[in-house]
Amino acid sequence: METSTSRNCNNNCRLVFFVNSRSGGSTRDAVASLLSRIERRAKTRGDCSSIVLDDYDGNETALKEKVRFETTTPLKDDSSSKSSSSVRAVACGGDGTVSWTFSLLKDAHEEEEEKVMMVPLGQLPLGTGNEFARVFGWNESRDRWENDFDGFCEEVKRGEVATADLWNFASESVVECA
Repeated sequence: METSTSRNCNNNCRLVFFVNSRSGGSTRDAVASLLSRIERRAKTRGDCSSIVLDDYDGNETALKEKVRFETTTPLKDDSSSKSSSSVRAVACGGDGTVSWTFSLLKDAHEEEEEKVMMVPLGQLPLGTGNEFARVFGWNESRDRWENDFDGFCEEVKRGEVATADLWNFASESVVECA
């Protein structure tokens, strides 16, 4: 995982939005509005794309390939940079979407032959469980993107990268027999 806490994206940074339209508190209108704004920015600035997680229901292989492609393809005007360091991911949903997106990024990049460099991940809270956003102070992100999407994107690009601990929790059920 990236250990630098001050690495900022430059103008050649790409944003990949992972959108979970089934996320807890999101409405169809909010998701449609978000996707429209992403598409508009992609056409005008060419610095972002979206992956609608629901579109790959049951096809993890295709989803992993899409994630790998979106996070390793350089911007059109920056063919010299093929590093994932010029990409930032934004999970659009709740805490479950953040976890799902992180797993996708991790799995997609583990198979790369080069040194694994994790893509920084942020959250645009749409779900009902937004503890990850709260901890990092992103609770107001939804109002921010609805009022000024371009400003939100630039803030994500300029934001500092911090590390977070990841935990795996496994439990076993113990049943006593008489």
